[in-house]
This record gives sequence, C-alpha cells and structure tokens, in this order.
Amino acid sequence: MITIRLATKDDATAISSVVCNTLRRSNAQDYSETVIDRLLNNFTPQCIAEMMSRRTVFVAISNDEVIGTAALEQSTVKTVFVAPEHQRKGIGSRLMKAVEASARSAGLGSLTIASSLTAERFYTTLGYKSLKHKFFGNEETVLMERRLAHQD
Repeated sequence: MITIRLATKDDATAISSVVCNTLRRSNAQDYSETVIDRLLNNFTPQCIAEMMSRRTVFVAISNDEVIGTAALEQSTVKTVFVAPEHQRKGIGSRLMKAVEASARSAGLGSLTIASSLTAERFYTTLGYKSLKHKFFGNEETVLMERRLAHQD
C-alpha cells in the first residue's frame, strides 16, 4: 500500500536519495552528465532540509520507505520525483493531486512548473500546458501551467 503524506525533516535524506537516483537513472536520458552532476549538487540532504523550510513537501511511502516526492512553493510545483522502479504506477499522479489540493486550499487558481524534458509528457497528461522552453546554461526546461478548477 502506498500512502501520501506531508514530509518531515527526518525525510530529507530519503528524499535526497530518491531525487538523486531518479536524476541519474531517468533524467540522464535527456540531459548530459554535466547537467546531471550540477543538478545533483542542489539535492543533498542539507539542501532538501533547507528547501523544506519554504515549501510544502509531500512524500509517497511504501513499506516505510520514501519512493516519491513533490513540493509546492507559492504557486510553483517543485521537485517532483518518483524512484525509477516505482514509475508508471500512478504515484506521480497521486503526489500531484496532493500538491494541487494544497494549492486549492491556499486559494490558488493556477500552478506553474519548470518541467524537465523527461517529465513534460507526464505533466501534459495531467492538464498542464506548455508555455515556453527555457534554458539555464545547457539545461533545457519547459515552463508549463495548469488552471485549477475549484472543487466544492
């Protein structure tokens, strides 16, 4: 059984592991080793713990293990990763539902995300629309947006 819950500081090391493993195994198909190495530096356990102070962070748990994460910082979706061996099982969608519910309860009408090339199709299936491609050095991302329907 997989559960989605708010992350705690105690999850920082496990979140770091999921993110770094996913970058190396999944995102490496679309990005150079140089880009992946630069990104890995942003996701140490210390960096994750610092990010958690300004973001609402969710984790997916299976057998007491963090297997995915997603975060919301103001109206921007951040750090959505699912361990490669758990991808394509609906976990990312469940994490995004939690992020979107949090955004709705905060009164937000839309969300944006700077998607990796690797995840662009995933966000498109969730209703996000591509706005433009952006480059950060040699790292290409896709700025995407979704209008949120408010649920009663």
